[in-house]
Amino acid sequence: MRNLKEIVRLTQTDPILSTYAPDCMLLSSILKEETAIDWMLNHYVQIVGYNFAADGYEYLAPIFISTPYFCPDTPIYRINIWDICPFIHKYSINREMMYRNFSSFTDFAIEFLDKGYYLIFHINREFIGRGSFMHICYATGYDRINKKMYVSDHFDNNQYTNIAVNFDDINNAFSELIPNQRNEKDDYDNMTEFEGKIFLVKTRKFNYKFEYSLLHLYIDDYLNSKNSITGFAPKKEVYGLRCYDVLDDYLKSLIANNVETSKDPRIFTFFRDHKKVMRMRYEYLINNRRVEDQTEHINLFYENEKKSQQSLMLFIKYMNNKDTNNIVKIKKTYNEIKDNEIRALHNLQNQLQKLL
Repeated sequence: MRNLKEIVRLTQTDPILSTYAPDCMLLSSILKEETAIDWMLNHYVQIVGYNFAADGYEYLAPIFISTPYFCPDTPIYRINIWDICPFIHKYSINREMMYRNFSSFTDFAIEFLDKGYYLIFHINREFIGRGSFMHICYATGYDRINKKMYVSDHFDNNQYTNIAVNFDDINNAFSELIPNQRNEKDDYDNMTEFEGKIFLVKTRKFNYKFEYSLLHLYIDDYLNSKNSITGFAPKKEVYGLRCYDVLDDYLKSLIANNVETSKDPRIFTFFRDHKKVMRMRYEYLINNRRVEDQTEHINLFYENEKKSQQSLMLFIKYMNNKDTNNIVKIKKTYNEIKDNEIRALHNLQNQLQKLL
C-alpha cells in the first residue's frame, strides 16, 4: 500500500445556498475556483414545485427545488446539476463492490480522500448521534492519528456544518443503513440504486464563460412556467412562476388551520436562497457591464430578498405560536414578491435580448 497522509482536509467554502445538502456539497467544493461563481449564476434560475395535493396527498407540504436537479444520481429523463458542472469529475461505485476490495468504509474513504476526492454516501444518522433516519453525507477529510472522519450535512439546527466522527461510528452508520427507511434487513436487494452507490467527486480547473443565451432560456422558462431543458413534466410538477400558485394553496391550507398539513420551513429557506441568487445575478451582470445599472430594478431584487427573509422569520414564529396571522402576512408578501419578480425579470430579458 502506498504511503497515506496522516491528516487530509479538503477545501470547503461558503456554498451560498443553504436549504438542501446536495447543493451545499457541490457549491462548497467548487466555489473556490475562479469562474465557478459565473457558472453558478448562469444556472439556479428555474425552480420546480412538487404539488403532492395533485396526487391526493393534501396533507403533505409541497417541495420546491432548483432545476437541473440537485441529486447526483437521477433518472434518465431528468438532468442533474452535478452532471453538467464543468468543475468536477464524478464517478460512482456500489457498496457491494467496495466491500470486495476494502475491509471497511473508512479504509476506502481514506484511500480516495488522500487522492483529493470528496465522497457522497448514505448513512444511518442514529450511529453518529444526529437523529434516527437515513440521509446522504459528504466526506471531506480524515485524521488517522485521532481516527476521525470529517463529514458535512445539515447536522446542527438544520445548518450545513462539518463535523468530526469516529471511524467506528461512521463505519457503523454506513454499514447499518436502513434501506429507504423501511426498517428492513440491510441487503443490496432492498436498497434503491442511489442508496447503494458511493459517489467520488474531484474538483478541476475550468475557465467558464457566461452563456447569456442560456440565461435567457432559463428566465423565459421561469416566466412562462415551462421546462424546455427536458420537456418532461409529471403531473405533480410545476415550474417557474406557477410555483407561487402551489405556495399560495399551501398557505391557504395553513390559514384554514388544517392540522393535518405538514409544516416545512425549508420551503421558505429555499425561496430566500432563490431571491438571494436572483439579486446576486443581477449585480453580477451590472458589474460585468452586460446590463444597465437601473436603480428601480436592482431595488426590486433587493426588496424580494429582504421580504423572503422576513417571511422565513414569520414562518418560524408561526411554528412556535400557531398564530395564522403570520401566514396571512406571508401570503400577502409572496404576492408582492411575485409581482416584483415579473417586472424585474421582464426588464432583464429585454436587456439580455440585445446580447444575443
